[in-house]
Amino acid sequence: MGSKLGGRGRSLPVSGPCEVLGRMKGGHCGPIRCFYPARMKTLPTSFRYPLLGLPVAHAWKGYGSAIFLEFGTLTPSDKTQRDGGDLNPMGEFGLMIEWSWRVESERKILGGSWSDDAKLLPLITALIGRTVEDVAAFGRLQEIRLAFSGQRYLLSFMTEEGQPEWTIFDRCTPTIRSISSKRGRLVEVAEP
Repeated sequence: MGSKLGGRGRSLPVSGPCEVLGRMKGGHCGPIRCFYPARMKTLPTSFRYPLLGLPVAHAWKGYGSAIFLEFGTLTPSDKTQRDGGDLNPMGEFGLMIEWSWRVESERKILGGSWSDDAKLLPLITALIGRTVEDVAAFGRLQEIRLAFSGQRYLLSFMTEEGQPEWTIFDRCTPTIRSISSKRGRLVEVAEP
């Protein structure tokens, strides 16, 4: 059913049609994009299971209301920002939600992408130290939902035309993999 695709001694198990998105120096494969079947509505176990039990180690706000969560052991960046400041560290796994998200408790919405800046950063940094209890894709266009210890939940929900705007990054191997939702399908990309 699945196949393997990759380069330079590495392989990427895949469940759907794949394409190489270009070539690198020396003719090696560039990024690889795989489309999971449209009927697949759950995250592949290769993304879901490793996240379970990992703590949120770092949380930060990007441009606008974009947020980033880093899970597991952090690796400091060896690069700097244009202004000379350090870049944010990266976890074993990462989550990016570009906009349209919210944090919930068991019985109410605590805030989200439309909250004012004074509330937004404390809202996401309060997730630091909580462990991932569940992660799932939901809905026809596969938004993302994470459940954390202490009855906290993070959900994406795009409200603008286009596609859901979330991505999970797996940085546990030399080949960085990511998964997101495009046109009603989960799409995995592996970059050597």
